[in-house]
Parts: sequence; structure tokens; C-alpha cells
Amino acid sequence: LAPPDVLDEIRAVARQVGSRNGFTHRLAVRRLRDVNNSSYRDIPAVRKRVPYNVAYLNPDDLSRAGVAEGEKIRITSEHGSIVAKAGADKTVRNGVISISHCFGGLPDEQDNYDQEGSSTNLLLTLRSNLQTINAMPEMSGIPLRFERV
Repeated sequence: LAPPDVLDEIRAVARQVGSRNGFTHRLAVRRLRDVNNSSYRDIPAVRKRVPYNVAYLNPDDLSRAGVAEGEKIRITSEHGSIVAKAGADKTVRNGVISISHCFGGLPDEQDNYDQEGSSTNLLLTLRSNLQTINAMPEMSGIPLRFERV
């Protein structure tokens, strides 16, 4: 059961499944236990446990790409790219990159990804794929590719 507009969105995403223009993965926004969006990140105990956001992939995807857990990767969409630290998570499906949002700085502050995190906003756009009900940008399901830096 779903409203017609939601079913239309699901059908549109289903048509996009698979590699497109070299994009082999999809973005899945990840939540963290210790933070709520950008709130609580500066609490010392939380900052100690979660100093930055890790890009989690299925271990098989990392292995196929020749990337080891903890290595620096570049994640690219049609709209931009970010650098992040790769993490292995066997619960992440093949073809998915799962990373928390609300980390990182401005576009010219991306060199400190291992201190402040990576801004997933740089992978998004406000020019298309906005939610029909509230104009929120699409934040999951974005076509991506990644490579070791």
C-alpha cells in the first residue's frame, strides 16, 4: 500500500537500477547511534567515538576494487565528489555505499575528512530530483562510483 506519487517514485528508481555512465553503486544515507543529524557531534565522548563519517561498503565490493578497510577513497556522483575513509560492513548490500550525512565542512574544506568528516551534500543537487511534497533533495539512491585515492 502506498500513495500513487510514492509508487511513481519507486518505479522511476527501479528503472535506473544498474550501472549508468560508469556509476556502479548507490548512496544509502546511514544513521549513527550517537548523533542526530549534526546535533551532539561536538560532545567530547561522542567526538572520541565518532570523529568523522566512514563510507561503508560490502567487503566484497572493497576487495574487487582493491581497496582495504581504512584506506582513503574518492566517491563521485554526477554532481560532485568527496574523499572519505573506507569501512567494511558485511550488512551493506553489494552496490551500495552507506555513509552518514551532516559531517564535513564547506567545499574548500574537504582535506580534513579524517577530522571533520565528508560532506555528502557535495554529491547532491538542488536542480533536479526534488521531492514533490516538500522540495527536499534526493539524498539516497544517488548513483555513485568510488576509487582508491
